[in-house]
Amino acid sequence: MFVHNITNAAQASARAYLLSGVSCLGMARRLAVVAGVLGALTVADARAQTIVDNGDTGTNTGSMTVSDPDAVGFLIRNASTGINEGLITLVGDRSTGIRIETGSTGINNGEFISSGVGVTGIVIETGSTGTNNAELTFLGANSVGIRINNATGINNGVIKMTGDNSTGIVIEAGGSGTNNPASILTGNITLDGSNSTGILVRTGAISAINDGDITVNGPGSTGVVLEAGTTGTNSNTGAISAYGAGSTGVVIGAGATGINRGNISAHETETSGVKLQGGTLENTGYIQGGGGAAVAVHVEGAGNVLTNTQKISTDDSSGSAIVLGAGAGLTINQSGMGGIFAYDGGHGILIAPGAVSLHVNGDSVRQITSYYGNAIENAGEISDLKLTGAYLMAGDGHGVRTATSFSNTNSGVIVVARSGSGIAFQNADGSQTTNSLDLSNSQGLTINVVGTDGTGIRANTTGVVNTAVTVDVQSEDGGSALWLGDGVTTVINGGVLTSVSTTAPTVFTNKVTNFTNSGTITAPNGVGTALAFDAQDTTLVNT
Repeated sequence: MFVHNITNAAQASARAYLLSGVSCLGMARRLAVVAGVLGALTVADARAQTIVDNGDTGTNTGSMTVSDPDAVGFLIRNASTGINEGLITLVGDRSTGIRIETGSTGINNGEFISSGVGVTGIVIETGSTGTNNAELTFLGANSVGIRINNATGINNGVIKMTGDNSTGIVIEAGGSGTNNPASILTGNITLDGSNSTGILVRTGAISAINDGDITVNGPGSTGVVLEAGTTGTNSNTGAISAYGAGSTGVVIGAGATGINRGNISAHETETSGVKLQGGTLENTGYIQGGGGAAVAVHVEGAGNVLTNTQKISTDDSSGSAIVLGAGAGLTINQSGMGGIFAYDGGHGILIAPGAVSLHVNGDSVRQITSYYGNAIENAGEISDLKLTGAYLMAGDGHGVRTATSFSNTNSGVIVVARSGSGIAFQNADGSQTTNSLDLSNSQGLTINVVGTDGTGIRANTTGVVNTAVTVDVQSEDGGSALWLGDGVTTVINGGVLTSVSTTAPTVFTNKVTNFTNSGTITAPNGVGTALAFDAQDTTLVNT
């Protein structure tokens, strides 16, 4: 076996070496150590290694080519320190440029170029520390830039993954798992290959911190993947951008926690900023979807939690800021000045068919806002939808659009700023539903209508309407506090319905035949109408 082994006996009083001018030819092997002279190192045998061992320090200043499969170019082990200043070229399939293990320290300042398949640039193992300060380029498929196992890895350089099914950095646990890995990533990662990953944090790893830029150009690729039980942080200087078709910025697996303090964005067709798959997303930064039905946060599976104090948004007319997919359950805890925004006809939250639950909690002053779409669009028609201390704002759309009655106990505020409505109980196309609306325990929910032609509750149904919601129409050109479609025959009101509108009645009763009121209904003195009935006989019970 060809070994460049620096020992204490060999170095006597000096502990720093320059490795250069070494080659390996077939079975005849020779060792050349010429300190201070730059040369070329060719590893042409899978068993051939250049080693820094036994606590020594070695520096490679020459170029190195690893040509055979499974070969390792530069091995640093047993509490040693190795520094690479030269170019490393990985040609052999499954070859490795630098391997750092057993409590050693490795620093790479030299460029990597790889054309082999399944290669790994730098492996950091077993209590070791590795730092990359250079540019690593991988052209072959199934490659890994840096693999970190039971160790600490720091990337200050640039990693370019061109081959398909490749990963920039893999962070994983190994051995007994007592010395779990952590990674601080301040460099940049670019994914041009398909189905690739920028940073993969495997189950058992402690965490990953991204301070740099991750650009996802390859279709179906992902910037960061957090497997079950892991934690990853995108810091306030970190930026993760998804451009490739079907690509994703961050995937948060079951039981994992993703913390975003920086920027995550999705830009193209069917891309997502974050996919939440049974984990927790803590957002104090910015997550944005825009272009080609891009989604800021896509929720899959049960048990998801979103804590948001900053901004999640979409600016695409066909996109939504948050989408709940099939089987999805989400609890949103909102606070501070942050919010969920849809600017150009999209929805704040889209509950897609097959979704399971949405619980919105918060004390934010601008929680879920849609200017032209709906703050919450219940396309999946789920009943497990609940607002607790929530704040919703609708423009020309609706605060909540649903044809299925949701929780009868809700609290918070819905503001109607334009011609929309606070709650639209109707089918998605505006037609009648046959379901009953039960908001009988929602005394804690208030709808403030401040826009022209805005409506508090719009109930277009053939079912019973039972509401205890407080509605305040504050515009003289506003619509009704409670608007009832011509299919509604029975209404029970226990809420406070107030209006200053001079153009619409406080309650538009339409074809109602039985109206029971235990609440309060008021209209402006002398110029407004509290209740407007059609020609049919109606029984009005006021208790």
